[in-house]
Amino acid sequence: MYFLRVITPVFIGTGEAFTPMECYYDNNTVRFFNIDEIVKYINKDNHDAIGSLIASIDNSSSTKCSEVYENLNGLIKNKIVRREILDTENRKYVCNLRDFQEYNKDVLKNMYNMEGAYIPGTTIKGFIRTAIFYNYIKNLSLNELKELFKGNKKIEALILGKNDRIANDPFRFLIVRDVNYVKYNARILSEEIISLNSEEGMSNVQYVQAADGGSETEEFEILVDYGMIKNAVNGNIRKRDGVISFNKKLAFYLDNKKITECIYNYTNDLIDEDIKYFNIKGPGFVSRLKEIKNMNDVREPIMKLGKDTGYLSHTIGLAIRKKYPEFYDKIFFEYLLPDILYPKELMRILNNSYDEYEILNTEASKLYGDLSQKLSKLQFVLKNKRIFPTSRKYFKDDTGSELPGYVKLCETQI
Repeated sequence: MYFLRVITPVFIGTGEAFTPMECYYDNNTVRFFNIDEIVKYINKDNHDAIGSLIASIDNSSSTKCSEVYENLNGLIKNKIVRREILDTENRKYVCNLRDFQEYNKDVLKNMYNMEGAYIPGTTIKGFIRTAIFYNYIKNLSLNELKELFKGNKKIEALILGKNDRIANDPFRFLIVRDVNYVKYNARILSEEIISLNSEEGMSNVQYVQAADGGSETEEFEILVDYGMIKNAVNGNIRKRDGVISFNKKLAFYLDNKKITECIYNYTNDLIDEDIKYFNIKGPGFVSRLKEIKNMNDVREPIMKLGKDTGYLSHTIGLAIRKKYPEFYDKIFFEYLLPDILYPKELMRILNNSYDEYEILNTEASKLYGDLSQKLSKLQFVLKNKRIFPTSRKYFKDDTGSELPGYVKLCETQI
């Protein structure tokens, strides 16, 4: 049995958000209400206000609900909504953002079910799946890697077999349920982005509800159906069109001990990558990353939960770059650059001479005229091809900044 302890703020969104009209801010805390609750507490004597409120709801944008009533604080202050509504919501989110009311931004909702805030089992399983796949790729020989990339860009085929059938996926025998927080330190943070390829370096993105450091989940199991895996590996599971094409080497990692080892190895490499990144951009987070790395343990590893992880960097590219950097350079040009620069003729020029930068201002320019903007971007990408993606997200408020999503997978003490 395990539980998760939050090390740095975790945000796993629903895709939905509270508008400024649904947020009440007071004394560095925020309470959230849905619009149906607010309507119930409208002062019935203020008919004009009711009409304005309904109109503002119908015509609201994503960032402003009304030119007159910008947020719930204003509605209560003007006695349009009765203060009794505050008694209906006991949970208060810590909010150390001086500009929270001024900007009137939406606040992205954390995941909630009937029992409160939770982490979806699919999120936990997704990280485990990536960690296993990462270790699997990292342990392939160079010849196996070359064969993998030979004429087949769809890496999922490695897991699902030639026919890309879900029935072939060994991870369907790995089960992790949703886990609720039993200790939930609620906090509102500004999610920011920092980029190597930006002069300013950072910009405000959005406000989010987050589980702060020290929050803990209930106990849960990482269940592996060993019997079904054994039958699949031995070819004893059959479908109408024949025996399932099962990746036996990948199934080898579906063991609780190996799972925690894979998480440990994957997280170590992720943190090393981020340390390298912030040593270039600025050392602000380096000491914090080293602290988190010291918490990583084979039996109780660190995981990183949330969105926005780079596909080539984290699952495939990072594994290859660690073991075969020269081969990574080759697949970088073949798989990544076409997504950055579309002209096929330019790609043919680059593939013939990767390191001759002068071609960027001669042959390519003759073919395409003024490509200064794209060429400038390409030169940056070439220089930093082993630091991809070139941006990172972090959380911020008036008390400081923190990296997102680090949790510790803790064993339950019997």
